[in-house]
Amino acid sequence: MAAEASGAPGVPEAPGASAGTGLVTVRAAIAPAVVTLTVSGDLDAATMSVLSQRLAQVAARRPGRLVFDLAQVTFIDCAATRLIASAASILPAGARPVIRHPSPAVRRILDLTDIAAACDLDP
Repeated sequence: MAAEASGAPGVPEAPGASAGTGLVTVRAAIAPAVVTLTVSGDLDAATMSVLSQRLAQVAARRPGRLVFDLAQVTFIDCAATRLIASAASILPAGARPVIRHPSPAVRRILDLTDIAAACDLDP
C-alpha cells in the first residue's frame, strides 16, 4: 500500500499530507519502487518551487519509477516542463519520468516543448 509523503523535509510519512501554495498542490504517493506525484493547479515560475521541493524529497528515496499525474493541472509553463524532464536524473540509468493524464491544454505545452524526448507520456 502506498503512503502519502508529508510536505516538509525530514518529516515522516503521513497519510493525506501534501505540499502546496494554494495555487498548486503536490501529493506524493510512495510505493516501494514507484513514486507518483499528483499535481493540481497552476504549475509555473511562481509555484514551481513546491514541485522542486517535493522532487528533492523524492530524490532521497531513489525510486525506480517516477510518475507525474497532471490530470488536475490547469496551466504549465516551459520552465515546469524542464523541471519534470530533469527528474530523470534521480532515476536509474535508462529510466524516464512518466507523465500521466495531461489535460488538452497541458498536453499542448508538452508537445510544443518536445518533452516526449525526455519523458514517457501516458494519455
